[in-house]
Amino acid sequence: MNSLAPVIVFAYKRPDLLEQTLVSLSGNAESANTELFIFCDGPKAQAGPAERAAIDQVKKIASSRNWCGKTQVIAAESNKGLATSVMEGVSMLLNTHESVIVVEDDVRLSKYFLRFMNDALNMYASSDRVLAVGSWNYFADGKIADDSFFLRYPDSIAWATWKRSWSKFRSDGAKAMEELQAKNLMQRFNGDRSISYFSDMLKKQCEGKVDSWAIRWTATAILEDMYSIYPSRSLSRHEGFGEGATHETNDRDYNATLGLAQEPIALKPISVEENLKAFGYWKKFLLANFSDTNGFSGWKLWVWKRLPFSFRNWYRNKTVKAI
Repeated sequence: MNSLAPVIVFAYKRPDLLEQTLVSLSGNAESANTELFIFCDGPKAQAGPAERAAIDQVKKIASSRNWCGKTQVIAAESNKGLATSVMEGVSMLLNTHESVIVVEDDVRLSKYFLRFMNDALNMYASSDRVLAVGSWNYFADGKIADDSFFLRYPDSIAWATWKRSWSKFRSDGAKAMEELQAKNLMQRFNGDRSISYFSDMLKKQCEGKVDSWAIRWTATAILEDMYSIYPSRSLSRHEGFGEGATHETNDRDYNATLGLAQEPIALKPISVEENLKAFGYWKKFLLANFSDTNGFSGWKLWVWKRLPFSFRNWYRNKTVKAI
């Protein structure tokens, strides 16, 4: 019998969301035999009484019960930030384990989440072209015929990886940017020139304007030509939009109607290559939600930007649904 990977949950100052995440995690049958590590970040120096109270409540919830087979709470005295917390926490666990499952504190999980993650970790443990396992299928939920598929972009809210993959992580964003440019991979990084979101984010990370471990992990995937495997039905849903969020501050919850898998995903070995249909859905979704160009250029872009916002929004939704 294959062993179950340990789970890390990263928490900060949203006690209600953390409790929701932990309840959904404990609803997985495999949780009874899973080791859980909850990393609670500490307060910033300028944090006020309300924020400090929320951080204390997070620690109380984390310690309130044994959420899995074994639960360990690691609380920081001062604020590290999500990027440092993730990089340090994942590295710590992979010093003593071959694989790890990582969940943020604002994610609702399917009761079949742990089964898929562990099945995929065991199935592709020796596949050097597989970077990670994803669970958040917000872009092609129920639209891919196969039970699973590969995509060049890794998940960053409820995911898993191996020691062999994490050892390739580019922690230096500036060097990753230089490497992408030197290897002519910037277009691939940006969805085959469909959007500049990723290069813009990496540039901001290099400039210290954002603190994102995930954009560096994405750069690693492109530089190593490695892929992430995803389920055909989403096994996680991001709940952390809007007020109270530290990194996802957009009020538009673009996965509000996303359901969670109600049946186990029967994982079967597939060829490690990007699913072009899934990539097409991903690209359409990104264009609809993170780009104001909608893929247009030249005179078409000039016309597009002068159309009423309501029409542009209607057209984006129409094209996404029409795939």
